Amino acid sequence: MLHDLFPLPLNTIERYVLCEDSKECLWTFVIAAQLRGRLNRDALEQAIEEALERHPLLDSVVESRALRTPVFVPGKDRRCPVKWVQTDDRATVGSLTRHQFDLSRETGLRVIVISDNDRATVHFEFHHCTTDGIGAIEFICDVLARYANLTSDANLDLPPLDPMLLRQRSVRASLVESAGSWSAFASGLTRETAKILGRWTSPLARNRESRCEDREPIGYPGSRSRRIPDVLKALRRAAAAHNATVNDLVMASMMRMLHWWNDRQGQDADRQWFRLYIPVNLREPRHDHIPAVNLASCVMLTHRGKSFHDVAGLTRNLSSHIGTLVRLRHEIAWQRVAAVFTIIPGMKAAMGIAPKSTAIVTNVGDLRRRFPVRFPSEDGRCVVGDVILEDLISSAPLRRGNHATLSLSTYAGGLTLNLTLQPNGFSGQDCEEMLSWLENDLVAIATPFLPDGWQGNAPPGTPEFQAQHES
Repeated sequence: MLHDLFPLPLNTIERYVLCEDSKECLWTFVIAAQLRGRLNRDALEQAIEEALERHPLLDSVVESRALRTPVFVPGKDRRCPVKWVQTDDRATVGSLTRHQFDLSRETGLRVIVISDNDRATVHFEFHHCTTDGIGAIEFICDVLARYANLTSDANLDLPPLDPMLLRQRSVRASLVESAGSWSAFASGLTRETAKILGRWTSPLARNRESRCEDREPIGYPGSRSRRIPDVLKALRRAAAAHNATVNDLVMASMMRMLHWWNDRQGQDADRQWFRLYIPVNLREPRHDHIPAVNLASCVMLTHRGKSFHDVAGLTRNLSSHIGTLVRLRHEIAWQRVAAVFTIIPGMKAAMGIAPKSTAIVTNVGDLRRRFPVRFPSEDGRCVVGDVILEDLISSAPLRRGNHATLSLSTYAGGLTLNLTLQPNGFSGQDCEEMLSWLENDLVAIATPFLPDGWQGNAPPGTPEFQAQHES
């Protein structure tokens, strides 16, 4: 069947990603599967090999042709082998990843495994041209299900996938369908676009207290993660009290953290404009059985710092703003406009001076619900053959002009935050301080709804905190 699929022309968003990708702006993202138990090397490599058969774009390269649209072609002979590392040193792992992909010479997937006797972390690094986060998680689920079948008596059935749907991966939705009329759509889109182009947003300020060279480097993958245990139900109740979602609460907290950090660096944060770049899933019902693919766009939320002091008001405003953008199908309009950047000479250079977003916030959601396969569970965690999936931590790409991205996911009753900062401008301590602020703010919001006797993470800098994170 695959010989009928290729060559496959790149769509609008894939061409945009490929056009913007550079050494300074890597369009790659990492998802790390943390496993407990002795990992079977042969079974994992076989599981990856078999999973790639179901997801052909991850096993493809891009072939450019003069005056014609670039195309995906099979790239099995240029696939990167799985790398096994016997250390968890960040610098060592970092030397193997976060390098620019050359999709003309290698496929859009790299895998690095850090393994010892009873624990392992499998780092899946994807190029965004070949898949988005949802497709990546579905591929990882395929790998885990096949690994479980190979290492135990499990018989997990994978849902069927139709590679030919990749020829129908464009978005058909009408831009005016939910706006009601062309005039309503045009006026709303003009208003929202003016907010993006007319308001110069502030970046996340560099730490002015000391030179980053004198502080602990961030290291691979330029990020830190924090798990807040048993807080999800309380956050849902808190969100319901604000007539919002947990995602709205996290975005409001992120906005306020950016304000706090810039104010701490001596800037007048109340007068600054802050913008969040929010990835949006464009999948439609006809994409239910599509393999891993990039079907994502974005919406952008722009608000002024002085409005952040009213937490409840900020949360309501963000929730309302997102509703407006979704109603106007702003994410689809942005995808259409992205095509301009790939065909007009000089537009790639213009992207370097275009208004930036302050940070990116991406919500992976409930991992068990994202998985199309139902795994056996132990204490709320997936049993994957002879290992247990402890967590799945994602690290989103840093776009041009962004200094920070926040990824959040829920699993086994806990909320996991992963904050990624530009390695050349911030230190590991900076990342830990920002994560601590976010954690404290979210716990404060959830506290009225937490059960008596709840104990979260110990305060940073204490022996208890060190013991928690070493374990």
